[in-house]
Amino acid sequence: FAMSDEVKADVDSQSDEINQRDEKSEELIRKLPVNDDEENELELLTPNGRETPSATSYSDIIIHKVDEEIPVAEENSNVDDTQQLLETIADKSNKEASTIILNMLVEGDFDLDKNYIIQKPKNLAKLFSILNKMSSSLQAEILSVLIGIMRKSERNLLACIDANIYYKLFELLNDIDDIVADLLVDILTVLTSLTINVNELKVLLRYLKTDNNVWKKHAVKLLNIFKSFPYRHGPDDFFNFPGRQDSGLVLPPIKTWPYQNGFTVSTWFRIDPVANSVIEKEKPY
Repeated sequence: FAMSDEVKADVDSQSDEINQRDEKSEELIRKLPVNDDEENELELLTPNGRETPSATSYSDIIIHKVDEEIPVAEENSNVDDTQQLLETIADKSNKEASTIILNMLVEGDFDLDKNYIIQKPKNLAKLFSILNKMSSSLQAEILSVLIGIMRKSERNLLACIDANIYYKLFELLNDIDDIVADLLVDILTVLTSLTINVNELKVLLRYLKTDNNVWKKHAVKLLNIFKSFPYRHGPDDFFNFPGRQDSGLVLPPIKTWPYQNGFTVSTWFRIDPVANSVIEKEKPY
């Protein structure tokens, strides 16, 4: 159909306005500094008294693009560290290799009584990324010690949760023998005795689903996890403050709280000891 002259003129004028706004936006973005020194000085826009910056703030866009580049560098660094660890233990005996890995986990000289706390979850994730490249005997030796220190300290359990090893364990079940599979199921049992979320439960149930009426490898062993569910100890909900980065709570603005009628906060604090060589399991305050 034929477009009227008035409609054509209106469309052309709107197109010109959009092009002008795009040119101004590109010019403004080019003018904004993006280096680390000047980035922190950018003033975030908060129109209409909002508590959070505007979604259309150009400074937000610049900062977001800079942050996106960080995980790529970290991922490359993790790959290099993992390869270096493999090369380090390649020509070592099982005892020497397990000592190197356990020392890496605690970032010092591993001791089952005095120094057994996992310091950085990323080191644990590094271990499970190369576990299937080790011999079965070395896998069993390391996992046996890991289960012991997980049962001994809840901080080690929380480090395992932070390292997201739960999903990796299901991937490893398809590539290992029966002895190591029993140890992985033990780790899953210990982890779920502390906490399990909806997505993790779905992964567990999905692995139990048969394929053409055939169980997945070691799937039957996972049924033992359900036996431990009724014996969970501790609170239903908790926050973990391990003393690392992001160890805290971010509360909403006070004006959104029911301050007119008042409110009450009730909580327990649990403090885990640094180390305890007298008993098999830590006793918290």
